[in-house]
Amino acid sequence: MIRVVKRASVPEKLATAGVDATQRFCQEHDSGKREFAFDKNLYGHKTVKDAMVEDQFGKCCFCERKVGSDSDVEHFRPKSSVCQESHADRLTPGYYWLVYDWDNLFVCCRQCNQWFKRDFFPLRDATQRARSHHDNLALESPLLIHPTQDDAEAFIGWRDDVPYPINNSEQARHTLEILQLRKEDRPPQHHGDLQATRRDHLQLLQSLCDILQLAPTVEVEFQARDLLARMQSNQEVFAAMTRAFCAARGIA
Repeated sequence: MIRVVKRASVPEKLATAGVDATQRFCQEHDSGKREFAFDKNLYGHKTVKDAMVEDQFGKCCFCERKVGSDSDVEHFRPKSSVCQESHADRLTPGYYWLVYDWDNLFVCCRQCNQWFKRDFFPLRDATQRARSHHDNLALESPLLIHPTQDDAEAFIGWRDDVPYPINNSEQARHTLEILQLRKEDRPPQHHGDLQATRRDHLQLLQSLCDILQLAPTVEVEFQARDLLARMQSNQEVFAAMTRAFCAARGIA
């Protein structure tokens, strides 16, 4: 997981139709309504989704795998309902006034969104949760790492292909647990893609590291270092894992 840098300009669909719909939800809430008709074609409009995909370099905001046409739009603060923990009651409505909020929207893979994140949004103090657009979000202290507001690499470290909470960070622990980003966390039927892909990535990194030590020519060493440098860029899959791997071995 890396920090996502989103464009400052809000996509037009959200700035126009999204603002109008949000005002309507707020008026409906004030009149007593608690169920809202969210328009997936608005927050998931092609122009909105394309902007998120571009800003995130085509990667899931949580696991850093490449996303395809089946990717989901993730509401960091859940829209329809919200849950503090797995055994807690779900509260409705969710953060209805943030459904079309650009800062609350990200693109992620279907596994992370539908299997794990779902409507979980734990807070250090659940009594401070904003329950309507009249409440102050600033009073909330989320236990999930925010993709843009937090630097994920300051919270989550890596031992080869296994992430761990730096200094036993509470935010990192909850993020890793809820999203089940550690190999031992994901149920066997869900291990598949993420575990295998990260393992293959680690093997590639180890092979390149071996080449650096055994390089028969200066040109081969240069090519290996160049590839490792490019693999550390935000555009590449598992950039955080790659940077940690290289840093641990003194590779620039």
